[in-house]
Amino acid sequence: MKEHFQLEHQDNVGREALEIRPGAVVVTMRDSAAPFALKWALTHTNTDDQDLVVLAARMMGAGGPEYVDASEQLFSEHEQMLFTKAVSVAESFGKHISLLVVPAGDIFSALVQTANSLDAAAVVSGLSTKLTAEEQAYHVGQAWEALPEPKRQFTFYVVKPDGESLSFHIGPHAPTIEPHEVQLVHRLWLNIRRAPDMEDIHHSDILTYALTRMATEFARDKQGTLKDLQRCIDESHHRRGLGARGTKSWMKLDQGMRSALPKQHIVPKTIKLLPLKSNSRTSYLLFASH
Repeated sequence: MKEHFQLEHQDNVGREALEIRPGAVVVTMRDSAAPFALKWALTHTNTDDQDLVVLAARMMGAGGPEYVDASEQLFSEHEQMLFTKAVSVAESFGKHISLLVVPAGDIFSALVQTANSLDAAAVVSGLSTKLTAEEQAYHVGQAWEALPEPKRQFTFYVVKPDGESLSFHIGPHAPTIEPHEVQLVHRLWLNIRRAPDMEDIHHSDILTYALTRMATEFARDKQGTLKDLQRCIDESHHRRGLGARGTKSWMKLDQGMRSALPKQHIVPKTIKLLPLKSNSRTSYLLFASH
């Protein structure tokens, strides 16, 4: 049975219009028959403390609805099916969700723009049938880099149909340092500080020097630097074994948590249609409230 939605028009989009708190979780949904990413997100999110927003992208082309007056926009059959399924899944977990439809020419740009406008802390997506998890994260990262400041960093989760997930930090972040790499820096620090006038050197000074020198070498000899870097990467990966730090962590969907909270009847009643600014045009954002 499908839920029924109404369209409501507003001029601006943001957390305030959607009544979303900072640090929300955005979940992409494109197939009502396979809501595994939403189930994973509901399992790992306490919606009393953190809002969860289900996002469906409406891919747009020339002559598409972004060129039609907002009052003439239609809520598609596909979007209604997605939202009806999302509501049903949320009810089975006894949790609250908000719903959005974002018209988009590029799914990754629309995703990061929406996450940024909502000040989201995490974005959850199902594994693509065409891209690997790493490729999905790369495209999300490239879209994030193209955003103007200010922009918030977030964690991007890619969920497989069996409930396993990979996480990727989007934006500048401290790299994972292997134990042997920490030891190397420490040994250099011990040796260097024995030299005259080096008593006050810090471990960070060594890293700064190494990075600055690499940047200089890369500017002077790009191909040579890349060749040496590839050799270092190959040697580093060869040393790693099972259980080594730096490998990606996996999380399994705990089906037992689905009945942790009592079920509640949560049915969105209103869809709001809002302009979403992009570099080339103004498109529209549809969202549901209850």
